Amino acid sequence: MLFGRRELVSDDPVKSTIVAKSFPLIYSINSGFDPIPTDICFSKALAGHDIIHLHSFAADMLGLLSFITRFKNRRLKLFVTDYGWNGLTVIRILRKLPILTRLGNFRLLPLTRFSFSRYRAYVKVYDPIYGGVDTRFFRPVDIKRRNSVIFSGRIAPHKGIENLVKAVSEMQRRPDLVITGPVIDHNYYSFLRDLVKRVSVNADFPGPISDDQLVRYYSSSMALVLPSVYFDMYGKYHPQPELFGLVLAEAMACQLPVIASRVGGIPEIVRDGVTGFLTEPGNVSELRDKLELLLNDSVMRETLGQAGRQEVLEKFTWHHVARRSLVAYEDALS
Repeated sequence: MLFGRRELVSDDPVKSTIVAKSFPLIYSINSGFDPIPTDICFSKALAGHDIIHLHSFAADMLGLLSFITRFKNRRLKLFVTDYGWNGLTVIRILRKLPILTRLGNFRLLPLTRFSFSRYRAYVKVYDPIYGGVDTRFFRPVDIKRRNSVIFSGRIAPHKGIENLVKAVSEMQRRPDLVITGPVIDHNYYSFLRDLVKRVSVNADFPGPISDDQLVRYYSSSMALVLPSVYFDMYGKYHPQPELFGLVLAEAMACQLPVIASRVGGIPEIVRDGVTGFLTEPGNVSELRDKLELLLNDSVMRETLGQAGRQEVLEKFTWHHVARRSLVAYEDALS
C-alpha cells in the first residue's frame, strides 16, 4: 500500500513508510497476505494523506477504504492496481454482487488494458501503468548463447508448461529446456518431471533462482517462452492467466527473443514479429514452428532481441511506471 501527500505529484520521492499492526480478516490460502490494520497509526495516515494506492483488487482493505472514502473522508483518493493475487477474501466474495461493485469508491490504475476492461461501467479507469524493469540490472551480458530455451515463472497448470515440453519434443534439433521458478502445484510439478522423461527432453529444474542467475540464463539462452493458457490441463478456466508477464519484459531487456501465448495482457507487451512471437494458447504445433524458426535463424534472433530491449527502454522502465502513475494522481487531485 502506498500513501501519498500532495507533494508526491512533484519529482520528490516518498520520504516515509508507515507500518501498522494488522490481522487477516479471513485466514486465506495465502495466509497473512491480506491484513486489516488495527492500530492508531493507520488512522493517522488516513488523516494526513491525500492518496492511498492499493496493490490488490481482492484485498479486504479495498472494502474498508471504499466505505471510509465514500461516507467519512471524501477528500481521500483511493487507487487500486491488481497484480493477479488469487487468495480467499471477503471482498473477493462480495465483489461478485454488482451493487457492491457500483458502491466501490475507488479509481482503477490497471497494469494493462486487459486488466480492468469489464469495470469501466462502474468506476473510473485510467490508462495502464504497465510493469517496470531495471534496465541497468536486466541487460545482456557477455555469455555465449547455447542451444537452450527457458521458462521462468510460477510452476502451475495455467502456465501451460507441458505444451512447451511437447513442442520441444517435436523439434528436429531439440534444444535443452530450463524450467525455473517456485513450485505452486506439486502434482503438476511431478507431472512435468515425468513428462520430460517420457518424451526424451533434456530439461533442468533449478527451482527459484536469484536475479543475477536469471540474467545469466537470459543472456545464455536462445529464447524465453511463456506458454500460458486460459484452460489448464485439468480443465480449469483462468480468466486472468497473465495480467502483464513481467518475465517477458525482463527477458526483452536482456535482448532475449520471447515467445508467448496470446492471452491476457501479453499482446500489449509483445509485438508479434517485432519484439517476439505470439501463439494461440495450447497450440503445440504453432509453438514448435515458432521455436524452429527462431532457433534456426541467428539474424532474426538478433533483430528481435535488439528490438525487444529498445521497447523496454522506451516503455517498460520504472521511470515510465512512475510517470504514468503521477498523471493519474494529478488528475485525481485537480
